[in-house]
Amino acid sequence: MKQIILTTATCDNDYLDVLKAFLASIRLNSGYEGVIRADLINGNSEIYDRLKNIYSNLEINHIELDRRDWHKQENMIHVMRKRMSSQYKAFTDGYGQILTLDCDAIVRKPIEHIWDGVGPGVLKVWLRKKKRPQYRFQAGVMVYGNSQKMRKYYKHFLDSLGSEWGFFDGQQALYEIYLKHKDEIKLISLPMDFNDCLFKKDSFIWHAKVNHMKEEPFVSTMHKYLKIAEEYYEGS
Repeated sequence: MKQIILTTATCDNDYLDVLKAFLASIRLNSGYEGVIRADLINGNSEIYDRLKNIYSNLEINHIELDRRDWHKQENMIHVMRKRMSSQYKAFTDGYGQILTLDCDAIVRKPIEHIWDGVGPGVLKVWLRKKKRPQYRFQAGVMVYGNSQKMRKYYKHFLDSLGSEWGFFDGQQALYEIYLKHKDEIKLISLPMDFNDCLFKKDSFIWHAKVNHMKEEPFVSTMHKYLKIAEEYYEGS
């Protein structure tokens, strides 16, 4: 089944380094050699060419935004809609399995089993035992099995952005809209070791939430992969 990984990053210095380390970790550890499609904000052709030195099968969708206006709600929604429209395109491009993965992650082991059980119409996500709906899905890592009904679900989510939901409501929106499609979508749980925010040594993917970005052992591990990535990035 045709697979794709989707991610997003701004091209300012801090997040560009995070993206480089992320790509290097996939190249070295994941066992995945398929397409990674990245939505990149405020990059340029030189940056894009160098990123492809790290991971050659990289496709880039460019999003332009004046950083001085970033925190205006309408611009944040604009970027989110651009990102999600790009991700929706993976469904219409015919990919059978679609993995959305935040770039503030380090892939530490082969991830071939992340796709297990994800047939057409199946959604795989870490289901947290939280009462508040915004915390039920941990949406930093999600796997979608493409189907007409899955496309309908994702299109409903996309169309709701900016009208029903704001920039910081993505996780809640994905969950709330899933509830409206639950008779059409099969939900299965992604094991926590594919979306580990506690950085356990045996996990497949470490995922750093914003408040954990500078915690050990994530930060030293990220810098290890960044050092390797820089060699690829510079073409050496």
